[in-house]
Amino acid sequence: MTALTSYFTGTISVAADGTTVTGTSTLWLTAGNVKPGDFLQSGHFGVFITDIADDTHLTITPWPGSTLSGATYAIWKVARPSIVDGEVAKDVNKAVSAWNTTGFFVFVGATATAPDPSLGDDGQYAFQPTTGKTWAKVSGVWTYLGIYKGFSFRGPYDNAATYSYGDVQTTAGSSYVYINATPSAGHAAPNATYWQLLASIGATGNTGATGAGYGGTSATSLAIGTGSKVFTTQAGLAYQGGARVRTSSNANGANYMEGLVTAYSGTSLTINADTVGGSGTFADWNINLAGNAGTAAGALLAANNLSDLTSAPAAIRNLGGLDLSAVVAVTAAATLTSSAFGKLHLISGTSSSYTVTLPTPVGNTGAIIALSVDNPTNATKLYTIASPSGNVGRATSLVMWAYEQLVIRSDGANWVIVSAKQIPFVGRFTRASDLTLVSATITEIPFTVASDDPTGLNLCFSGNRFVAPRASSFVFSLYSYHTSSGASFNQNWLALGTVTTKASGTYSWTGSVNAGTVYGTSRLAVTAGANILAAANVDGTGPKVAGAAVSALLDFSEVCPSW
Repeated sequence: MTALTSYFTGTISVAADGTTVTGTSTLWLTAGNVKPGDFLQSGHFGVFITDIADDTHLTITPWPGSTLSGATYAIWKVARPSIVDGEVAKDVNKAVSAWNTTGFFVFVGATATAPDPSLGDDGQYAFQPTTGKTWAKVSGVWTYLGIYKGFSFRGPYDNAATYSYGDVQTTAGSSYVYINATPSAGHAAPNATYWQLLASIGATGNTGATGAGYGGTSATSLAIGTGSKVFTTQAGLAYQGGARVRTSSNANGANYMEGLVTAYSGTSLTINADTVGGSGTFADWNINLAGNAGTAAGALLAANNLSDLTSAPAAIRNLGGLDLSAVVAVTAAATLTSSAFGKLHLISGTSSSYTVTLPTPVGNTGAIIALSVDNPTNATKLYTIASPSGNVGRATSLVMWAYEQLVIRSDGANWVIVSAKQIPFVGRFTRASDLTLVSATITEIPFTVASDDPTGLNLCFSGNRFVAPRASSFVFSLYSYHTSSGASFNQNWLALGTVTTKASGTYSWTGSVNAGTVYGTSRLAVTAGANILAAANVDGTGPKVAGAAVSALLDFSEVCPSW
């Protein structure tokens, strides 16, 4: 036999001889797991439940045990035949009352052609959902009433589609509803066996009167030119003040005058010609509407745009682009003008350094200029690019050398760098012979050989020392080997610095009493033309910087070009 089930979620509290049970974490009402007449048990005691107030409160017969608090429990779901029978009887009475009042349908299967004669009572209806067919039982017999189904709008008629009763389609502007009880395809309207007219297309209305049009001709003899021009033409045209008109010679359309209509009355048409083509006097004018001619810098009909498409590079420049099809050679100091806009300039020269002055950026917003320095064979100097107003990049001027490239654009106040290719200055200076020092005297180490420059130009080497080619930051690495006898180590040092002042600290060394190696690295920000030198100071007997056996080295690398 089936075992009794129980409900035991949560805990309970109840006073001795009390009739109210309080639950914790219980769902006695919501879950529907507890009914009046069920049996509550905790420990060795149990009582019947008489009511369920809510999820956490029960009403019971007096509790026979001692007071409980947070106790475990079980509610046994015992049989309640009288209660169940009473509830079922209520539901049955309710359903039967509804049937007796409103009746109910006998449903007909999808494959049946009529309701089962054995089913239903007089006054009942039968319905087939798949077709919408409806029957009523009268004197014990099912009587067919018809198809009761809403319209289903199917859009334009499709000869391959299957249509059913109540489907609506459109043919030649009229709408038809399918009326045959049997679904079918391939029967176009207005076949009366299958379709009934639902709404007919209306009759075509009368053609309206022809309105005034444009066009027209004139035999008025006029010379091509700008200004007010009066033509005698046809009356009743559609021209109004402000319309743009082109009057062209019938013999040659390249001879024309174009402008806005200022007056049209009767047969007199007046235009203010502002654009002309060709020349001469003509009396065979064709009159037509025209589009408004562009006047902005980028308009295709404006001067120096569509007119110079015979020269694609010129068109590119005049439309604000950059023409790379050819270069402008710059071989000496020059001041560029507006003719430089949109062009690539190739800078070269081997005799001396020079300055290229740009056009002013003021008033030339959007103008573009490209500059490129030639290879190290043809460009062996430093070239200054200067702006007459505002900046070019970060300052009023910048320095370029072999292989460097620059594209700049005016923002109306400055030349802004759009694109750049910078070649950092790098290289090494060495001393290949010994340098004898004066004891306890600061002495510059002059370098005799420049090397390791990727272009081979060695533009940073001048006067046996480093001379900054442009304002920038450089990393310097210095190495030297010194000899001295009887030296006092706390005075031995080597430093990078300018001609007058040492910079970035002093590099000291330790070693044997007669020899020492010094080396160090420092990043220095320099201005153009600044001298960076290595200096030594050592006391003792016969101090010197070794060069013949162990070369003194100064390595440098540009790390932050100013532009």
